Amino acid sequence: MVASVTNYERGRAKEYQTISVLRRQGALWVKRSYGSKGMFDVWALFPDHFVAIQVKSSKTKATISDEELKTLKEFAHKIKASNIHIEIWLYH
Repeated sequence: MVASVTNYERGRAKEYQTISVLRRQGALWVKRSYGSKGMFDVWALFPDHFVAIQVKSSKTKATISDEELKTLKEFAHKIKASNIHIEIWLYH
């Protein structure tokens, strides 16, 4: 019998996939927020910029709620430094 994959496991796998991509892109430091307790799931430091990423994953279609998108946009608007990037990565 094959155990079904939980939403947490699917999301965690995509977070690790994101980390792998960021490292290949040259990130000097990458950190995953365990348990998705914060606003962002993955943080990455590059030589010239910093990235905070919200990772969304679904078996069918990855989406982000209007409320969560609004919160992220409001947060991003408060950042004045041009080398800090707020991103949403959608996987399905």
